[in-house]
Amino acid sequence: MSKRFILCGGNVQSLQDGDLHFVSGHRLLRLYNLRREEVYIADIRRPETFHGLPKLPRLFPRRDGRYADMSNPAPGGEGGT
Repeated sequence: MSKRFILCGGNVQSLQDGDLHFVSGHRLLRLYNLRREEVYIADIRRPETFHGLPKLPRLFPRRDGRYADMSNPAPGGEGGT
């Protein structure tokens, strides 16, 4: 299986409570409903984790907490809903 995304763990300010939260790349795996084999995991706090990665769509923590189910590629798109 080829990699489809780069998960970019990082800080996000919640729209719910206004607090700053760190969401790891591993947590993003579950939030976006992806498997480890499908992604590269990087950490915005550690720029070296991006070194040498191919140009793929990047998924980040979302302020609104609404994460699309990216497990199945939709025709002509990046993921299903």
